[in-house]
Amino acid sequence: MLKSASQPYVLKYQARCLAAVHGEQSRFLVGTTSLREANELHLIEFNEARNDLSCRGLFTHPGEIWHISCCPHQPALATTVFATDTGGTRRWQAALWRVQPSGQQALSPDSQPSPLGAPLLTLPSSGQIRGVVWEPSGAAAEQCVVVDDAGLHHFNFDGGFSTASRMGDVELTKLATAAWDPHRPHQVGVAHDHSLKFFDLRTCKLSVSIDQAHLPSVRDLDFNPNKHNVLASCGDDGQLKFWDLRNSREPLLNISAHRHWVWRVKYNGFHDQLVLTSSSDRRVGLWKAQSVSYTPALGDDDAAKQPEKDGLIQMFEEFEDSIYSIAWSVCDAWIFASVSYEGSVIVNHVPASEMYKIVL
Repeated sequence: MLKSASQPYVLKYQARCLAAVHGEQSRFLVGTTSLREANELHLIEFNEARNDLSCRGLFTHPGEIWHISCCPHQPALATTVFATDTGGTRRWQAALWRVQPSGQQALSPDSQPSPLGAPLLTLPSSGQIRGVVWEPSGAAAEQCVVVDDAGLHHFNFDGGFSTASRMGDVELTKLATAAWDPHRPHQVGVAHDHSLKFFDLRTCKLSVSIDQAHLPSVRDLDFNPNKHNVLASCGDDGQLKFWDLRNSREPLLNISAHRHWVWRVKYNGFHDQLVLTSSSDRRVGLWKAQSVSYTPALGDDDAAKQPEKDGLIQMFEEFEDSIYSIAWSVCDAWIFASVSYEGSVIVNHVPASEMYKIVL
């Protein structure tokens, strides 16, 4: 039975990033961004029966954590992007860590954190790092892309490494984030100022450009996990937009989603008509994008049914500060987690009425 929002899991310090851990439990990694205190990395787990979040691992972490990305194929591996200040000099780093539960018993969020240990490796970069994106298919060796304000750094864990400050005629500056196309293992999309740009990593050439996708800036993008060539984007204009790379002059669908900047957009990995957004208007939006999803159109046997309309399913308003990060559970299609800047993590459910429309 689907329930209301979980009790908040409250961190000691402010937070900006959250990521879902791949595995058989609904687990999430959350990092803090304290300027003065020792920062922490929390491994938390959602219990459906109790409708609560518990701490399964609590670790010290160097610097302010600005981004977390979990390996899709090895649940114990995750990358963090973090900033440290030494002698007035700010330094950005990205590192790969092994993060595992601390034991069988749940911990208190106020417990003494354990040392995380040394990173397995430090990922190269050359500027302010925005994030790390894993190649989702795992068809070959593990790969990732490090995104910073000076370009893309393609890292192959078999030992290959390449850096691109330009892709064709495009100078890669003012990058905000990136997403790896799950249907084309060599294509990466980036949020480039107010535009969306898509590159072939094999040739370092621009394949598609969507100019002025959001004004003044694009904040995030996510590829549809089930439907080729379709993606969602969001930005400072408060809009949620859906695009087809084969004909990108106009969006397939444009939704006025929030009253302020939209920081994140995430497709549901099981049902691509469900899409999440988070915003600095302190709200999380759950949207239906039926018309641009992989879900088949109604057939003759469904003639009596009315097509589902695109738009808002529910706006979640439990937070008191900007919501910088959201994540769907990897193993449960109906739950998702959000973290707000004041350091509160909440798990919500897709409404039961919506779930039954999808599964029945």
